[in-house]
Formats: sequence, structure tokens, C-alpha cells
Amino acid sequence: MRAAVKSELERLNVGRTAPKDAYAELKNGSVHVINAKKGNQYDVNKIMQEYDKQFSDNQIKLTTVYTQPISADSKQVQADKAKLEKLADQKVNYTVQNKTYTLAAKDVINSAKIVDGKYEYDAANLKKKIDDINDSQSTLDKNLKFKTTGGSEITLDKGTYGWALSPIKATRSITTAFEKGDSNLNAKSDIYGEGYTENGLGYNTTSNSGIGNSYVEVSISQQHVWVYKNGTQVASLSVVTGTNDGNYNTPTGLYYIMYKQTNTTLRGKNADNSAYASPVSRWAPFTLDGCGFHDADWRKNWSSTAYLTDGSHGCVNVRPAQISQIYDNVEQYEPVVIYS
Repeated sequence: MRAAVKSELERLNVGRTAPKDAYAELKNGSVHVINAKKGNQYDVNKIMQEYDKQFSDNQIKLTTVYTQPISADSKQVQADKAKLEKLADQKVNYTVQNKTYTLAAKDVINSAKIVDGKYEYDAANLKKKIDDINDSQSTLDKNLKFKTTGGSEITLDKGTYGWALSPIKATRSITTAFEKGDSNLNAKSDIYGEGYTENGLGYNTTSNSGIGNSYVEVSISQQHVWVYKNGTQVASLSVVTGTNDGNYNTPTGLYYIMYKQTNTTLRGKNADNSAYASPVSRWAPFTLDGCGFHDADWRKNWSSTAYLTDGSHGCVNVRPAQISQIYDNVEQYEPVVIYS
């Protein structure tokens, strides 16, 4: 009988309106309390408690009891209201590289409330601010300006080198700072990158379009490589890049040295689908699909036009006697600039 009564009450509740608790909300810079709304759902627990008190009686008479919402003047709602009022007054100095943005909670948070002790946000304004900062400062997935060794001002194709603020990470960091009352925050922990590492590269560099002064420069038309270390040219040598046939071209853009490896074997497929295995003494890849700098002792044609019909599979081939000029002067994660 008890199970049947409880089951029937739960069945009847399906078609009834649940009450809505009062809650505090920060919206458009101000905190308001939204009043509760009563419903007509049965309070099953209380009715069953009454049932249990009459369990041994010959007759059981149950009084209708409706589920009551949390009221606006409850301790919980008033405590949440106080927390949100404090939140609305918070400001965070958000430092991105060499710029600091003062973010006021009441300006960047569209709305906020506390559910089960946790803050829930609509932070569309904050996301827009993060997007604006990315447009102004980030280097990832952008066509950056670059001055070549020859003095030409060019625009680089997009590559994998660079950093950008993650809207998800940055929003979480900033709102957490609001909650804790922290007034200063550095954006470095909020950046991300692409390719071999997703940590983001070049955040501490603002010179040379964010590329800095240590990098490798590759000109495909000149079939030449220059290596710069702290602004000083430390190597200049002729190379052979990928065959200019649409399949094996060396990609242009801004990349980075993924890692360095000695005495390894490069493996892949030729155009006829046959496999190759090429031992090299130095290997420094800069793309995930296998393009990099390496020595090529099998190459006979080192002419400046070799790449047109007799180039590599996309790598930058370097004479064995010269490979150390590149390999020994580059570090992991340093930029690689490649242009036509």
C-alpha cells in the first residue's frame, strides 16, 4: 500500500507545475532577487512522512501538501545576493604581454547567478573582449608582416607558430579572479598554440611581428636559408626544397622547429607509392606531415633550379657538410619563416 501511494503521487506530479525557487541574479551590472513562483506539485516526502505516522491505524487520511519554493527572504538567497553584489564590484588587471586591461565584472559579465553553491555565467561581453585582445595582439593563425634578408616587406602565409588566448581558459581565469577577489592576473596561462605543441609560442616576444630575433628564414625562389641568432646572421647557405609539382612543395608560412634528432631514418612514400627509407645524421622537422631540415648525402643535383623538377618530398635538403650550420644554431620551438 505504501509503495502504491508513493507511486501514485509521483505519477500525478508528472502533469503538475513544479515550484520555482527565488534566486539572486547579477544582470547588466546590478543585482536583483527574482521572486519565487508557487506550483501545484505534491510534496511526496512530507505526505509519505504523514503516512508513516498513521501506519498502524485502521484508516489513513493524508492531507494535501504542496512542494514549497525557496523564498526571496531566505538565508540562502540573501547570502547569494551578498556574494553577487561583492562580485559586481570586482575589477581585475589582466596583463597580456606588455599591455594591461582593467576588466570590471559589472561590465564584462552579462549575467551571473549561484546554483548549488557554484557561479554560473553568461559572459558574452567578456568573450568579446578576449576576441578583441586576440585581434590586437595574438600571432597564431595570422598573416604577419616580415622583412626579408633582402630587405623586402612581405606578408607571411599562416602557419603553426604563434599564440592566442583561449576564450574558454581566459573566461575561467578571469571569472575565478572575480570570485576570489584577485586584482591582478597574467594571461600567459590562458594561451594555446597549434601543431606539435599546443602551449602557444612567442608569448614573451613582441619584436619583429612577434617572431623575435632568433629564427630560420627560407626563400624558395632563391633556394636559400639564413639563420639568425639574437638578431645576428650566423648562417647563410644554398639548399634544395620540395619539388615544385603541387604534391611535394615545401609549405610557405610561419612554422617552428618541433624537435631535433640525430642519426635517424626518414620513411615515407614516393609518388609511385613505393616506400623509401633515408638515413640522415641531422633532422629538425617543422611540420606535422614530415617537412624539416636534414642532410641529404644521396642528392647529386644541388643547382638553384633543382627544386623545379628534382626537389625533395617537401623537406629542405642541406649538404651534409653544411647541415650543422642550421642544426647547431636552432633551438626547439624557434620560428621557421618560409616564403616563395
